[in-house]
Amino acid sequence: MEQILAGSLLSTKNTARTCIFSKQWLRVWPLIPALDIDEVEDKNNEDDEDEQARLAKNGIRHQRFMNFLSMCLKRCEKYNNTLDKFRLRMRYFGDRNYDDNGIVSRWLSYAAERNRNVKELDICFIYIPELPAYTPYRLPRTLLINNAGSLTILKLENVMIQGSNDPTSFPCLRTMSLKLVEFSSNFAFLQLISGCPYIAYLSLKLCTGLSQTLKLSSLSLESLEVMHCGSVRFQIEATNLKSFKLHGGLYSWGNVDIASCKNVESLEFFDTCLTETWLRGFASTFPLLENLVLHDYWEGRMKSTKIIPNLLDATISIHIGREPSSSWNHLRLIRFLENFDCSRKLSLHAAAPEALIFPEEVRRCPPLPNLEHLQVEISFTTTVKIFSLLMDSLHWMAPSAAVSIHRTDIDPYPETELLKTIIGSFMKTDLGV
Repeated sequence: MEQILAGSLLSTKNTARTCIFSKQWLRVWPLIPALDIDEVEDKNNEDDEDEQARLAKNGIRHQRFMNFLSMCLKRCEKYNNTLDKFRLRMRYFGDRNYDDNGIVSRWLSYAAERNRNVKELDICFIYIPELPAYTPYRLPRTLLINNAGSLTILKLENVMIQGSNDPTSFPCLRTMSLKLVEFSSNFAFLQLISGCPYIAYLSLKLCTGLSQTLKLSSLSLESLEVMHCGSVRFQIEATNLKSFKLHGGLYSWGNVDIASCKNVESLEFFDTCLTETWLRGFASTFPLLENLVLHDYWEGRMKSTKIIPNLLDATISIHIGREPSSSWNHLRLIRFLENFDCSRKLSLHAAAPEALIFPEEVRRCPPLPNLEHLQVEISFTTTVKIFSLLMDSLHWMAPSAAVSIHRTDIDPYPETELLKTIIGSFMKTDLGV
């Protein structure tokens, strides 16, 4: 029975409910090596309830959840089982009517005991605006110091991490994801990272408490993601870094320095402005770059510099509306696209097809004569005439490429399903698809 429950996809709550079938199962389910406890399961459709009734019902549900959480802990402590994975997701942490802090701390202490050998720890506290006094959970220092030697994956959301005179220790950690984590200082963050000598993947999303310039050094880091972490300037020194993703504001690229990471093979930018200054020396900075992705890209003033000679695959999402003449200069777009002629595949994402229909007066030299594959995604629906003009423009832009056009699911101005039919007919006749 233990093997059956351990191999199932049931959450811990549903696994515990199986005890109604057999009293023997009551002794078996606490021995399962993976505990997945999720308060979100208690949420029902409450659209028709007024706010006061909904808050009262949520309070009762949360109390029942905490009772269940306490019961699970007592049974696991009784049988003293090993634990490979512990995942806890709570919606109402911080409500002063319940001893949330004490129960959660006991769970973490239990999961992080040296003889437990937990490998994956996933703790998420979801902020609820209705809470009268919400304070983030402070991660126990005992978890960070010496009680998590077997951890390989650590995921934290909506917690607070403070610095200490005692060094952290995660000797086996390979993956760390931090979301909405509040650090007491830069020192607290650097102390956490310094205790991870073999970390390969690091994700920082909406983290706060960091300021000024932060120097992140790691010999093992291979993949790094930074998403909206304020005005802090990251200086990355990771000789083995291969993948980097940046989500930020319009000029957020200036807050990151990865020039010393010569082995980068993949770069991905979201909502970022790139300029000619940034692109200058690109080939020498990232000589091994093969994949470049620009989401919600804002173009700065730049010329064609043939910046990326080794690039194999590029994806560009461009901010262009229905009236390109008022928001985009086609000549500047042509000059920018010339930088990607060395790529084998280029994917372009634009809201309106008109943005990629180049007027005859600017069609001199195609910007992508050597491109092999051109994929275009558009959001707006259109007419047969506009689609035909778009296809003609794309064939001029990349005369040697196999061209494909797709419509994305996101349509800011949903009109008809006409474009899907148009694309289907063109693919069959014009492209042989």
